[in-house]
Amino acid sequence: VVIMLADWLQGTHMYTLYTKYQESNSAVSVGTLCFTGFFAAGLLGTFTGPLVDRYGRKRACLVYVALELTIISLDHLNDMSLLLLGRVLSGVSTSLLFSAFEAWMVTEHRRRGFPEAWIGVTFGHCAVWNGATAIVAGFAAQLAADTLGDIGPFQLAMVLTALAGALM
Repeated sequence: VVIMLADWLQGTHMYTLYTKYQESNSAVSVGTLCFTGFFAAGLLGTFTGPLVDRYGRKRACLVYVALELTIISLDHLNDMSLLLLGRVLSGVSTSLLFSAFEAWMVTEHRRRGFPEAWIGVTFGHCAVWNGATAIVAGFAAQLAADTLGDIGPFQLAMVLTALAGALM
């Protein structure tokens, strides 16, 4: 839930932040940044699953945290090259977000000998919590933006991502 909240926080204001950068730096292209992130996720996502299986699910989740902290740090900079690097890295991190955490949960569930029927129940709870988290993120992101400016939601996401890494 903490990781999903951090992810939702960024999505609510990414376009706003990049548009602000574009207004002050004509080299920044919001469309190119968005396209690069989606393209990288589609291209690099095919490689993340086997790597997660080979090097470990928990380790992949910790790599996700490190990537996200790097990406959010890059989002603080109004430099097209660094923002593009962040979007490429976000393609990898998005693939990890939607594969490694679930794979780790299933692996741990089975390692601890819990009933298989509980896996579906757990994923059902996750779906409900993800929806609730998205709503909370919208309010929290707006509050952070009102308080800290357009970068505020990203700074809050950074704190929550670090917290999630510590919890892992």
